Amino acid sequence: MFKIESYVTPLILSYVDKYIKNIKPEDSQVSLWGGDAVFHNLDLRLDVLEAELHSPFTFSTGHIHELRIHVPWTKLASESIVITINTIECTLKLKSTEDRSSEKSGQSQKAKSKRQEVAVSPPGYIQSLMSKIVNNISIVCNNVILKYLEEDIVLSLNARTVSLTSVNSKWETAFTELAAPDFKSRKTVTVSDLTICLDQCNAQGKIPTYQEPFLYRCSLTVRLCSTYPHASGAKALKTCIEFLFPKLDFSLSDQQIPMFIRIFNLALALYLGDFKNIPSAKEEAVDSSTIDNDANDEEENSGSQSWAGWAWGYVPAILPVWENETTEGSDVLPSDRERIFQLGVFVERINWTFKWAEMIRDVSISSAPSRLRFQPFLTARMQGCYSSSNSSRH
Repeated sequence: MFKIESYVTPLILSYVDKYIKNIKPEDSQVSLWGGDAVFHNLDLRLDVLEAELHSPFTFSTGHIHELRIHVPWTKLASESIVITINTIECTLKLKSTEDRSSEKSGQSQKAKSKRQEVAVSPPGYIQSLMSKIVNNISIVCNNVILKYLEEDIVLSLNARTVSLTSVNSKWETAFTELAAPDFKSRKTVTVSDLTICLDQCNAQGKIPTYQEPFLYRCSLTVRLCSTYPHASGAKALKTCIEFLFPKLDFSLSDQQIPMFIRIFNLALALYLGDFKNIPSAKEEAVDSSTIDNDANDEEENSGSQSWAGWAWGYVPAILPVWENETTEGSDVLPSDRERIFQLGVFVERINWTFKWAEMIRDVSISSAPSRLRFQPFLTARMQGCYSSSNSSRH
């Protein structure tokens, strides 16, 4: 007699152990069988995250203060498993040339390893139920802190809540399954109170004076819709992602403008796929004779992956790949050339405020530290902004 617990528990623990270092599966199993498991002060496996994301960034630190897993054993066919993360902190930076070269040389080995990660196929109805359970896992992250370091620039993102849930055709939270006739999977990512700060640090890595937030308390909803060729499809025929912003309040001081331009150029180069050609401040100081070697690197850089390509590859399969699916239905799997990607951004209102920053100090208190005072001098407002693009994978 097969029990669903014998498949769900190892699946959950395998993912937890894959991305988190200091967890003992044997201790966690007992907690999960009781319906809830709680873990504290966890460190992320940064190398695994980098290998999974295939992004041009590398993780310097990654820490979770609390992880909670709730499994509704008596209602697994109608209620979602909820994974809650309370305070997650990560620090990222752009990969160096050496890191990218070593990653490229190890891609073939990683691909072989990835192909070997195939789940043991459960029998009949349990396989169908497992797919449904995995497709409806909900993830809630409270207090998300991400920091990106670019030489002397610190770009930090802080969100009060980030949640991922399955939804129906009306984009309402629901327990869904991939079924005929459309074979569509819909999910929403909801972000509340997102604040982005752009500051400059000193040689010791400290921020002497803090700027006002570049983006203050923004909320957004991301809608993801993937269409598959059949119920056990591993690759989506069509993927649509929509970003919905009710309001965006940007603030930029004269001291932040050079930092913003630097980050913007990096983002643009990343999108176009030629971010390797943007020199850092340290690289700019290198003798000009090394620039002559750029022509030799042109062929390598031409094969660099654009942001769109990286983002496409990051869209995961929503169902586990069982052993009997590696051959069954392979003739109907979409080729990369047939896959379609749609991206849309919709903003109801945007406010841009430009400010002068002035360093002041309270002369009445000799030991008082200096601080910045900001004076707005220009405000721009826009309403009803949207942008959309369609592309196929070639």
